[in-house]
Amino acid sequence: MHLQSKCGRSVLYGLLCAHLCCLLVMTQGCASMTKGDRANEGLAAAAGQFNNALRWNDAQGAAAWIPQALRGDYWTQMDAMQKKIRLMEYEIRDIVNDEATGSGTVIVHCKYYKMDNPTVKDVMLRQTWLFDEKAKSWKVVKTDVETLLTDK
Repeated sequence: MHLQSKCGRSVLYGLLCAHLCCLLVMTQGCASMTKGDRANEGLAAAAGQFNNALRWNDAQGAAAWIPQALRGDYWTQMDAMQKKIRLMEYEIRDIVNDEATGSGTVIVHCKYYKMDNPTVKDVMLRQTWLFDEKAKSWKVVKTDVETLLTDK
């Protein structure tokens, strides 16, 4: 009986130590994430949501990522795009975040077609984003949608 009790405690202590080691490793991983890493994640999430809204023709949803001062031009572009272009798919290829300026560049590969010509085309869009300190969120200041509209 005495031997089983010591054995049971040893197993229990071993499991407890293993659990604590796992927690230590997980917290170190989170602690090593820099401010830049978090900013990149935030920009990646914002760019994904914005481009997904464009993909599904949800101009109103995408507008949430446009600064108020630029919304007039945005709506002009969206009206033109919705009449002429269908975005089939997109893939975010690269994200470059400049912490010093609070800006970021997102490179997006798109497949689309013009409604008057169903030939599928590929294009790379170069979006410019700025971090809005007041709102604590990323805003797209250059969508590069004009590339889709001016393509022949």
